[in-house]
Amino acid sequence: MYPRLKIYGCTNRTGSDVVCAAPEDIQWTIMTGRLFIYLKEYGQIDYTTGEFIGDDQDYTAYYYFLVWDLYLRAEMKIINEDVTIEPDLFNHLSTRYMSRLNLEDQVAYVSRTPNNVSRSMFSWWCTMDPNTIKTTVVFTTTLDMMSKWGAMWSLLFGVFALYFLRYNQNMYFKEKPHMKNFDDKI
Repeated sequence: MYPRLKIYGCTNRTGSDVVCAAPEDIQWTIMTGRLFIYLKEYGQIDYTTGEFIGDDQDYTAYYYFLVWDLYLRAEMKIINEDVTIEPDLFNHLSTRYMSRLNLEDQVAYVSRTPNNVSRSMFSWWCTMDPNTIKTTVVFTTTLDMMSKWGAMWSLLFGVFALYFLRYNQNMYFKEKPHMKNFDDKI
């Protein structure tokens, strides 16, 4: 079950022990305050160790204004994220997997509430997105960098080798023009 919160305005009912304050007092109380909702945060992931970075007391505060005669509905959409951490050949040699929940989106709906109906003033809820985000973390290792530099060096060496082979061929045939058609003379 995902968390939900709903706030109703006070209405006097016959046979009830609840006695509401005057509408002006309720209106003044609502208009001078905010509603704070605190959600626990797990911080960021340190992908090299797979640990969450942050204090155990990290919270995110969401605040909403309650307005007389308006019905505010706030929805928080949460999505599951599956993280695949590829080996970095230094800290760990195997692929690791972890899963966490992320806040995907926040949506607020506001509508006017007539005075003679139910005094719904605020409603807040969380929903879970049916999709899953797939994240793959790949580290650049020393072997990767060495292979990239080696490939670059091989490419440059090959280009220069072809250039100088062509240069030497031209110089040789310039000095010995009779060798140009050597295959035909055999």
